[in-house]
Amino acid sequence: MRRRTALAAALLVVPLLATAVTAEATWTATPGGWVSGEVQYLSTVPLETAAVGSSATLHDEHLYVTTFRSFSVYDVRDPLAPRHLSTEHLGVQLYNEQPDTNGSILLLTSDSAGVDAGADPLRLRMLGELQVWDVRDKTDPVLLSRLPLSRREHMWTCVLDCRYAYGAGGGIVDLQDPAEPRLVGDWSTLVTPTPTARDIHAVEEVGPGLVLTGGAAVHLLDARRDPAAPEVRATTTPPLTSPGPPSNPTSLPAHLEWPHGERRPFALISMETPFGGDCDRTTGGFQSYDTTDWEKTGTFRFVDEYVLPGGATGTYQDGRSPHHVFGCSAYGFDVAPHYAGSGRVAVAWFEDGVRLLEVGSDGRLAERGGFVPLGGSTTLPLWRNAEVLYAIDMHRGIDVLRVRRQQP
Repeated sequence: MRRRTALAAALLVVPLLATAVTAEATWTATPGGWVSGEVQYLSTVPLETAAVGSSATLHDEHLYVTTFRSFSVYDVRDPLAPRHLSTEHLGVQLYNEQPDTNGSILLLTSDSAGVDAGADPLRLRMLGELQVWDVRDKTDPVLLSRLPLSRREHMWTCVLDCRYAYGAGGGIVDLQDPAEPRLVGDWSTLVTPTPTARDIHAVEEVGPGLVLTGGAAVHLLDARRDPAAPEVRATTTPPLTSPGPPSNPTSLPAHLEWPHGERRPFALISMETPFGGDCDRTTGGFQSYDTTDWEKTGTFRFVDEYVLPGGATGTYQDGRSPHHVFGCSAYGFDVAPHYAGSGRVAVAWFEDGVRLLEVGSDGRLAERGGFVPLGGSTTLPLWRNAEVLYAIDMHRGIDVLRVRRQQP
């Protein structure tokens, strides 16, 4: 289903009715789950015993997968057969979302201090740690340094080839000597005088020195002149829903991308509604924004949003899971290597698996296929190449999918 919205000059949001694209798709059972459209299920690579997948990142020929208690490195030179190289045990962590690497060092968030915080939003955001790992030897990663923090940053992104790291909470860390990381700035004070939990949630370098931050507002930071004191270049306010729990009172951006190119000038944002229950009007969706003339206007213009249809409980055969734990919500996503020509983007929807979407030349969104894992919860799809897609699953491990693009 697409939830489309027209944005007036004052950024007023008016939702329109849309067609339930998912309900019209034909879903076919496979040994790993149900598929539709351009997506085929190939195999599943289970993670180490008793671990659950949380997130991952790809760099060159290696895949780094984080879990709630460890991270593992895989050789993916053969895209259809990831080969396990090493596993490092970290102790119990909270999510350990969005690892990042330049191939030499790996950035991890250590949120063990928040494990016993329950749903208390203040305790969840107290204390944290940035871990820097030497991963030049993929078979034997070594912990280089730990940087204790007075607040939980939640996620980190490499900036300028990991010479700096930006945290989702505002922290700016100098990593020019990764064995001696230094906290050198706080970007959150640039966007609001008194940052709150709603002002911080996600962060992503979308071009060399260009960083998108996601909270109640999305900001484009320019770190090219001075990484310790970036400039705010653009701001937009995504439409928010109110699904639920005290720790996440509204939907917030989970992942952000801005695939550059004259043919497709759109920023992409997934809105997370964690633990929001079944699909309904509060469901977090996947959004597109027109970035045309952003340097003049200082903002991005909302174009379209894709959400899963609400209503009756899913049956797998209809492309929806019959149960929701993490919630009916968009989460991690990845653009295809051929995005400039195809507009294809893979988006994770937790228990509802992966949706393959097409971003049209006008920024409108349409479903082109999907995969709903049996008993799984997908957090992040990653394109290994133009056809092979990895779906990182919290329960199953790595689902290996093939995408065969259908020509118009």
